[in-house]
Amino acid sequence: MPILARTFGRSGLLPGHKPDWLFLDEATSAVDEATEARLYRLLGERLAATTVVSVGHRATLRRFHARRLAVQPNGRGPAAVVDGG
Repeated sequence: MPILARTFGRSGLLPGHKPDWLFLDEATSAVDEATEARLYRLLGERLAATTVVSVGHRATLRRFHARRLAVQPNGRGPAAVVDGG
């Protein structure tokens, strides 16, 4: 079974289960860009009503999301979440 399939299976994302929210933390860091694109395409097709929140360092993640939030220093504490559009 592929690593991503095992990971999503353990997380409760099984056939027929459609969560309201799906949080992905570096979920595609170990795969190539083509596999990453396929994963997000499938998520969009099969979980169209699910809000997907991805945490990652790859710039390629931007194209799979309608909105971008960034964590940046703000001078009043460790960091603040900034809406990047």
